Amino acid sequence: MEVVKAVIFKHNADVKPLLETFNQMVNECIAYALKNKISSPMKLERALYNHFKQKYGFATHYCISACRVACGIIRSWRRLVKKGRADPDKPPTFKASAMRLQKELMRFRGDKIVVAIK
Repeated sequence: MEVVKAVIFKHNADVKPLLETFNQMVNECIAYALKNKISSPMKLERALYNHFKQKYGFATHYCISACRVACGIIRSWRRLVKKGRADPDKPPTFKASAMRLQKELMRFRGDKIVVAIK
């Protein structure tokens, strides 16, 4: 049995708004977590879940994924600040056109990946 941790694929224009919205969600998570001194993905999920459901209307897994990505970015940034390699006055941002998908959000149909949004 083979385990795949990451898949890189070319996407079409239909996915671009979803990726941009996910970036916005992650950056909101980062700002909220830094402002409220939250480092746990679970606490961040509980704090932002209702806000994200109202604002974006996406499946719950997108909120969970955005919070986990944001906490990972914050953790990495804090380590870099401790080492003196990052500016503590400039908070991190998520700029990549990427997203973490949980297995419940996607399925393979032939040679395509079908991603559920709601």
